[in-house]
Amino acid sequence: MGSRRTHFSRLLLWIVLLVLAVRPVAVVERGFALATSPLRLLSELARPASWLGGRRALAADARFFERGEADLAEVEALWDDLSSLARPDRAELVRGRDLVPAEVIGRVLGDRDRLRVRVADPRGIERGLPVVHGETYVGRVVEVRGTDVEVRLVTSPRFAVGARLVAENDIWMTVGGLADDLGARSEPGPLALAVRSPSDREPPDGPVEVFELLADVDPRGELARGYSLGRLSRETGEPRVLADVDYGAGLYHVFLLAPEGARAGATDELALAVADMDWRPTRVLVRRGPTAWRAGLVVSRGTRDGVRVGAAVIHGLRLVGRVERAGLWSSDVRCLADPGLSVVAVARIAGDPVPRVLGRLVSSGRQPDDPSRIAFLWKVVVPVELPADGREVTAELFTGSGEPGVPGGLYLGEARLEMRGPDGTPRVLLVHEEDPAGELWVRSRGAMDP
Repeated sequence: MGSRRTHFSRLLLWIVLLVLAVRPVAVVERGFALATSPLRLLSELARPASWLGGRRALAADARFFERGEADLAEVEALWDDLSSLARPDRAELVRGRDLVPAEVIGRVLGDRDRLRVRVADPRGIERGLPVVHGETYVGRVVEVRGTDVEVRLVTSPRFAVGARLVAENDIWMTVGGLADDLGARSEPGPLALAVRSPSDREPPDGPVEVFELLADVDPRGELARGYSLGRLSRETGEPRVLADVDYGAGLYHVFLLAPEGARAGATDELALAVADMDWRPTRVLVRRGPTAWRAGLVVSRGTRDGVRVGAAVIHGLRLVGRVERAGLWSSDVRCLADPGLSVVAVARIAGDPVPRVLGRLVSSGRQPDDPSRIAFLWKVVVPVELPADGREVTAELFTGSGEPGVPGGLYLGEARLEMRGPDGTPRVLLVHEEDPAGELWVRSRGAMDP
């Protein structure tokens, strides 16, 4: 009888652990992490090298910053190209304005319609300044804290901007907020912005641009005049403006529009986030894969080191994964091969000098017939122009910016882009060998602030 009970208990425990591996329960995970944290601390203290303390950390930092100059130069070139893509170049959209480059850092915690961006110099930056991406108006500045600037996007339900439909007889309207619920969207596609109070109840389809008639409503609106909001469509009956940028995962760089001369003496050169001081050396404590279709690591840095959920873990300049749970002494990391892990990406296509913003990729795990490749679902929101017939293209992939803890320019690997995968949807096949051994690096400190 006793052996049967023991066997049943073991079977029940095995089933529970299997379920938790597939669908983790936050309370149980936190309890387990707390219970095992003393063991993880002991494993660190047991290493003779750990007693070297600050000297070891300084030596590791030196190795980090002395790594491949060629790799850093490649990232810098990529970032310059992406910044150029985000810069408006039509004379009438640039004349009489100071253009301030800014890198997208992430969203304000709890508000998907407020963007955090970083400028090199805050001189001349103030509330109300328009924010653009290329020739598209995307929002306005709502808060300035040093070089950290918050932007309210045009997708916010609290946003409104005067606009006109460019036609034989201009039609006036207000644009702002979403025309439909994101949760009701069954397929990826351009966001639809809400149209309010059009001067014609049945406006034709056509381009819509910013044109603020009332200066007291938006004192800086004149700076944004002529910038695009998208294209008006009445396909669903009610007029909507279909956005021409991916607001969810396609904004890596933006430009702030300031009055001409407001930036006199300011510098616009942004430092590369991949080469700043917000990285900490770490090592693998455990290689864990609770099931055959999961992939992860436990690393020796935690919240005491400034590590937060979402932080990038890298080997050289290659992204290994992201922190899923951060304990006091260690952190659990989801690797790229872990199904469900998502990352925003940009592609360098062979022979094409223009980088392509892909948007969000979601991992489906390693391919059963080729474990050296990881399949990603490619959520195409804004169509991506690809050479040749567009069905299959080889490229090198890098991370984009816009998610706290994951700076742009980290290398993902060589990949094949397929606009029509086996199930008819776009996908990316990334060449990725086993996750590297040895010392890794994890993003920390101010880079993770919400």
